[in-house]
Amino acid sequence: MTGVTIYTTVPTREEAVRIARSLINERLAACVNILGPGLSCYRWEGEICEDEEWVLFIKTTRRRVNDIERRFANLHPYSVPAFIVLPWERVSDAYGRWAEAETSDTAPPAVT
Repeated sequence: MTGVTIYTTVPTREEAVRIARSLINERLAACVNILGPGLSCYRWEGEICEDEEWVLFIKTTRRRVNDIERRFANLHPYSVPAFIVLPWERVSDAYGRWAEAETSDTAPPAVT
């Protein structure tokens, strides 16, 4: 099992929940943790910006990474979203099996 966590940020809690529910319903993610709000400081188009953002930690399998990246084209509100993949160095057997099952192609999609 090769699990990963994808890190991204969005501007609102509503956007975070919308993305989380979509990824879980489509079986692309097993779980999404949403943290926030927090302050992001960054440079954009030559200006230093400070904005409130919500953090998503998307727990999935390595085989779903490309699918999630493609879905971000339609799901994510930013034109240049953070898409940072953090490999799991170690994971419990039970959690790994659960994450694999939740992102399986053979399981029926969840009901929303």
